[in-house]
Amino acid sequence: MPLYVGDYLKDTRHLTAEQHGAYLLVLMDLWNRGGSISDDPKALARIAGVSVKRWPAVWSVIGEFFDCADGRVSHGRITSELQKADQISQKRKTAGSKGGAAKALKEQDRDLANAKQLPEQMPWQTHSRSEPSIEKKDSEAKASDAGASEPMTIKAQIFAIGRPMLERSGSDKKSVGAAIGALIKAKGEVEALSIITAMRAAGTGEPETYIWKIVKGKAEPVEDAGAAPQLELVLIDGKPVMQPIGRRAA
Repeated sequence: MPLYVGDYLKDTRHLTAEQHGAYLLVLMDLWNRGGSISDDPKALARIAGVSVKRWPAVWSVIGEFFDCADGRVSHGRITSELQKADQISQKRKTAGSKGGAAKALKEQDRDLANAKQLPEQMPWQTHSRSEPSIEKKDSEAKASDAGASEPMTIKAQIFAIGRPMLERSGSDKKSVGAAIGALIKAKGEVEALSIITAMRAAGTGEPETYIWKIVKGKAEPVEDAGAAPQLELVLIDGKPVMQPIGRRAA
């Protein structure tokens, strides 16, 4: 369930700790149950971990965030986010059936990139205090995202780090592709990225030879791989740039 912490705190600072807990627990139950639950005080109190006697006082405050109709409790933004998730899932299935796994992955990357353009508005906030600013945030987010960084895939990061390292040591493009491809196949993308990043940090000599030894089980990865910088390759203004994870533009 998406949670934009800054926006949540800004719009719920008037809540007590008890009310925060009840609000979040009801939201999570709505998310898990498809966006709608019974408007039954006893059931809601049980979901929120509050006594039935105490529940009316809690609901009198947090109830303003929810929609109640026809004996059901729902939440506008929860419903909207669930619909978006279903649409993305359906797109992936359709892409997979039409173009195979490669096309499905491409669609997934595109959806994730588009998701970054959404405003940092808490997905379920419908309270009147925040509604007037939603359209403004939409336009501001779209304008600011024009220069935001966009993460590359793990495989692309591996080649972006490994290719220049191997080519500098004298390997040609064909042998570089073969060595890195074999490493990915043997170790998986995540571990391969860790190995390549650690090799670059350690300044490993004859990196192509070393990679083939790892692939064949004749050498262990660089010992300080776990201490290697946690980096990611991103595109900033169309140019690839390595930066620490966590510095990604919001």
